Amino acid sequence: MKRKLYGAVLAGMALTAISGFTAGASADVEYPFSLSFETASVSGKAVPHTQLRGELSNTDAGCYSLWIGEPGGIIPGQPGFLRYHKETTVCGVASAKVDYLAAAWYPEVRAKLCRDETELVCGKSIPL
Repeated sequence: MKRKLYGAVLAGMALTAISGFTAGASADVEYPFSLSFETASVSGKAVPHTQLRGELSNTDAGCYSLWIGEPGGIIPGQPGFLRYHKETTVCGVASAKVDYLAAAWYPEVRAKLCRDETELVCGKSIPL
């Protein structure tokens, strides 16, 4: 009985892994992407779960940073599942190139803009 149950669990895990790769392969369509917070904005093109290319712009004196969240935990939906890292920063009235490429296809990647170079004051994160 235990062997049959173990076999069924392994088969289910294999099917989930295969269907996940299939979904990732079919989702490689580029689409327009935009995000704004206070006086900063990001605009460009994104590929779901893997890539963001464009420009981070600011229209005022402060600094703003683009943060990208990638999976970093074990259980989706749990606190700390996404680990954010700073992708680029712009200070003053200026713009900077954004060229994010994930190391792999992830089930969820999110982007958010934050004031200054920390994650203390941020806008809402949105998925790529």
